[in-house]
Amino acid sequence: MAANPVLSTIAAAFGLRIGLRSDEEVRDRMEKDALAMQAKGYRVASADEFAVPAFAAAAARATWYRVTYERMGG
Repeated sequence: MAANPVLSTIAAAFGLRIGLRSDEEVRDRMEKDALAMQAKGYRVASADEFAVPAFAAAAARATWYRVTYERMGG
C-alpha cells in the first residue's frame, strides 16, 4: 500500500514505532521467508531497505523492506 511509507514517517516523527518487531526480528523473519520461498523453488532476486527521514525529529526515520523473488532454473 502506497500510504504505508507516509504513515510510518508521520508516526516516526512523533516518536511512535509502527510494527511489533525489532530490527533483529524483522531480519530473522525475512530470512525464514527466504528459506520457505527457496523450498518452493524461488530465490531472492533483490532485497532493498528504504528509509525516509521523519519530518519533525532529525534522528527518527521510517524504514521498510522490499524483497523480490524469482523462479530458480527459469
